[in-house]
Amino acid sequence: MELWIHENKGTGDLDSLECVSHRFVSGIDDESIRYAADSLKLLRAEVMWRAAAIKKLPRDLCPDKRVTRQIADKRSLKLWPLLGIFDECQNLFAHPKYGKQAGEDAEFIIKLGRALGVILILATQRPDKDSLPTGISGNVSIRFCLKVAGQVENDMILGTSAYKNGIRATIFRPEIDAGNGYLAGAGPTPTVVRVAYLDDPAATRIGERAHKLREALGTLSGHALGEEAEATKGPSYDLLADILAVVPESEERVWNERVAGRLAELRPEVYSGWKGENVTTALNTRRGRDDGRRNTHHPARHRPRPRPHGIHGT
Repeated sequence: MELWIHENKGTGDLDSLECVSHRFVSGIDDESIRYAADSLKLLRAEVMWRAAAIKKLPRDLCPDKRVTRQIADKRSLKLWPLLGIFDECQNLFAHPKYGKQAGEDAEFIIKLGRALGVILILATQRPDKDSLPTGISGNVSIRFCLKVAGQVENDMILGTSAYKNGIRATIFRPEIDAGNGYLAGAGPTPTVVRVAYLDDPAATRIGERAHKLREALGTLSGHALGEEAEATKGPSYDLLADILAVVPESEERVWNERVAGRLAELRPEVYSGWKGENVTTALNTRRGRDDGRRNTHHPARHRPRPRPHGIHGT
């Protein structure tokens, strides 16, 4: 399991897990919000890469075209579970500069990521349309609701008519029922469950033990190893995945000039104005960067991938 943790409350509630996180941020300032938005862009690229990788796996290894426990256990495939946690996510999605794109990226990930081993956990106190865009709330399949004040808040989280149907998180008593909540979507019917309470010292001990275990197994990466975070600048997508999308395997020879035109049609906000030499330069730059960081793992960016089939320079 690879952890990407974003605590956009800024109080350090999740600091105990920083030592095992591939990406980590704690803050409510613009830079922390930008970091969280960058993570969603990178996760979107990861989903695209995984879809292409799954498609190429032999059918006997992946008959259902999704990541299974057996596939995730094969470390060489780099398809282990990836968990992105966004606490107080309303501060991200309501941000005037980063919120709109972050919402679109999150919706994309939610729709496709689960079958590919990329899971989002979004936490907010009031998931109205400003805190949680409807494209996200309408596609979330598993929901957990602690005590809420009334029917409106109850149905925002657990779904329309939940209160009318007797699924009422308003019944929980302050302090007495702390940790109790309704879990919907994980089973045939919503169920009251109780979460484990961990204070900060206990959580810190668990994080430190997890760090030692991962260090011994060699599974620490990114932030946990002190590596500098990779940021995205403007619209950022996976070039190789996009090339694979516009060049079918049936085409044996495609000049980069034609590839550039197709890329511009696919994502005009990213590739508009590109010519054949832009494709050549980008591929050469990407290849050199990957070779230079062969021992550094970053999902969607630094892992080896099959070269596009039949691409030729001008």
